[in-house]
Parts: sequence; C-alpha cells; structure tokens
Amino acid sequence: MIARIWRGWTRPEDTEAYADYIVGTGIAAYKATPGNQGAYLISRPDGDRTEFLTVSFWDDHDSIVSFAGDDIEQRE
Repeated sequence: MIARIWRGWTRPEDTEAYADYIVGTGIAAYKATPGNQGAYLISRPDGDRTEFLTVSFWDDHDSIVSFAGDDIEQRE
C-alpha cells in the first residue's frame, strides 16, 4: 500500500467552503478510482491561514497513475 499526501492552504474565512469543495471533488474522485483504499481530509489552523492535508491510500503505483496520470507528483 502507498500513501499519497497533498498539502495546501487557504485563508481562514475560506476553510469551510474549501473543505466542502475538496470532499465533493477530490476525495470523491479518489474513492471512485479502482485501487484506492480510502482518503481523508485533515485541516488545522496555521496562523493567518488554514493548512489542509489530503491523504489517500493506494494499492500500488499503477493505481495512482490511473488517477493522476504519469506525473504522480502533479496535483490532480
């Protein structure tokens, strides 16, 4: 199993809207992709911004490629 982690930040006033967006698009897409074993969105206040982590779990490298394309370091 491989864990894939993505990190991003928003302004505090955008926290709820951004979380809703990521859950409705990114997390939903992860979970719908064959080879995905789950995904989570984690957030925390970080001074004048909110930090977000998405953590997704995959069977193998090929499963990630089927979601993200050949450059799996690129955000999808």
